[in-house]
Amino acid sequence: MHTVVNRHYHQLNNIHIEERTLNDLKDNDVLVKVHGAALNKADLLLAMGKPFMIKLMYGLKQPKKIYPGSDFAGEVVSVGSKVTHFKPGDAVFGDLSGAGFGAFAEYLIAPESKIWFMPKGYSYLEAAAMPMAFGTAMTAIQKISDIKDKKVLVYGGSGGVGRFLVQALIYFGAKVTVVSSSKHFDDLKQLGVFDLLDYTKPDFLLPQNAYDVIFAVNGYQPLKSYAKALVRGGKCIVIGGSGKQIFGAMALGPFYGLFKHKRFSSVIASTGHETLQSITNLANQTKIDVQISQIYTLSQVNLAYKDFYEHKYTGKYLIDVQK
Repeated sequence: MHTVVNRHYHQLNNIHIEERTLNDLKDNDVLVKVHGAALNKADLLLAMGKPFMIKLMYGLKQPKKIYPGSDFAGEVVSVGSKVTHFKPGDAVFGDLSGAGFGAFAEYLIAPESKIWFMPKGYSYLEAAAMPMAFGTAMTAIQKISDIKDKKVLVYGGSGGVGRFLVQALIYFGAKVTVVSSSKHFDDLKQLGVFDLLDYTKPDFLLPQNAYDVIFAVNGYQPLKSYAKALVRGGKCIVIGGSGKQIFGAMALGPFYGLFKHKRFSSVIASTGHETLQSITNLANQTKIDVQISQIYTLSQVNLAYKDFYEHKYTGKYLIDVQK
């Protein structure tokens, strides 16, 4: 079968197609014919070897995981002897970032625990766009016991995670304000957000003591800015962003909780059965808009990486594997 291979950091032009023979299925494995796959920021960081933590985890000089790709959707071909949920012909989706990667291929082997049934009424490409980004959003929301009627700020609501997060929050009844650049306002209004703040304005400041919950999605604001914007007892959940912001939430979060009565925590994507089920359940209950920016063939994956690196498009970069 054809699969994408990357053997070098920071050499997007050298990402290419090779022939590969998959190993035999283990008892809890599922063989999937891949129809669609999605490129995420995590895939780009792994290809670039940045930040340095990536190299510590996946190889100092060159990637140990040479078969890239995390998010996918496809059709079950066969299952291991102990697989209980799936059978050949099932339409499934999943995230292989915690299972060795390898989604940019015609076929893949996934542990049963890393896939679930696709939402109904969505294409393979739409479903492939969901696991990591939508899963991160759902994991973040689950950190709040009751989001209904809460005043919620999403700082960065127009990106991959942000758009899914905003749609879920509105469905769950939160009162949502989004910080974004004005070029995304029309799109956000179509999603149902009308309280919008433009961070590109010279006089931009977050309102003080205004929000019960803040989701800091890939943001770069100092933690003290979020703390001032929270009400007493409020909570800020950091999702991605700069390393300084992530580590700041970990290091300074206890200080704000103890002395300011404002809590900080962070979210790292970990998409398994429970998270995938939450995506499917919500997407089956309400139509989730998936913003597809560009579709590539498997042989065009290196172009997809370069376009993503250059921020050429807004929305999801998807791969039509069977095209």
